Amino acid sequence: MKVIKYFGLLFSCILLVSCAVNDQLESLEEPVKPVSSGYENDYLPINRIAPKYPSFAVKRRITGYCTIEYTVTTTGTTIDHVAVDCPKKVFIKPSIEAAKKFLYEPRTENGKAIEVVGVRNRFIFGMR
Repeated sequence: MKVIKYFGLLFSCILLVSCAVNDQLESLEEPVKPVSSGYENDYLPINRIAPKYPSFAVKRRITGYCTIEYTVTTTGTTIDHVAVDCPKKVFIKPSIEAAKKFLYEPRTENGKAIEVVGVRNRFIFGMR
């Protein structure tokens, strides 16, 4: 009997929490972690911008993700943006626009900044 009351209470709490945050929007970024490189200093993110959630997707309650691949330059900016895994095409443009605004501390080798090709970042578009 106590077990049934416990699960009933637990279910009620979960239901209350999910109802309370159901209509909040979220647009998160999830970086794909780089493999240890062995360089003096690996590239480090300084500024990353969350993408804008497309109003078309909000109205239709569309959720999903988009993985963007790009190059981190010797100055820490990003170039050559390509969507490599984006099942819902509505998220490509805002993901690329956000990635273009990223700023990194560049990777260094022998005291000189070098470009890093093939950096990936996954943007998650969800609604709560």
